[in-house]
Amino acid sequence: MKNFFLYLISDSNEIDFNRMLNICHRHKEPLEHPSFFSPTELYTVWYLPTKPLFRYVSNISQIKRASDHKTNTQTYADYYEKLIRNIHIEKDFIMGSMKAINKRKIALNKHDDSIISSDQTIYYYPIELLHYAPLNQSDFDLISKLPSILVRIVQLYHIERLRKLFAENIKSYPVR
Repeated sequence: MKNFFLYLISDSNEIDFNRMLNICHRHKEPLEHPSFFSPTELYTVWYLPTKPLFRYVSNISQIKRASDHKTNTQTYADYYEKLIRNIHIEKDFIMGSMKAINKRKIALNKHDDSIISSDQTIYYYPIELLHYAPLNQSDFDLISKLPSILVRIVQLYHIERLRKLFAENIKSYPVR
């Protein structure tokens, strides 16, 4: 838990406002080129109403281009240009192979503590549809741990109150 709070402050023991401002400024910022994909970032698809979070899967075998055929008659670029008005999809760019972030697995083992997806489906989106999410993966990790940390603190508080009640109210009898 100590590392959690150290991550939120700067080296001078103050809130890291620069980091927070960087997060705020890049929120809803579009990707400009496929080379900007990063496995440490989270992304959203701007035209979807629910704005689910996605992470980039950098598996070379999963790469598709916007010029690849979605069906026999239309490419991915044609499909998205027909679906969303006033958008131009660059056909030569690779598309983002994305996995949706649906839930989080929290384990006691540090190596098992990671963001997972309950749906293993890979979704392909052209970069013109992807924006940076308000958080990167490490921030998402921290924020998603906060509720369980707070629950544990409350549990410890109640256990301590119960211990004090027992200590004050149990009559000790001498052993004969």
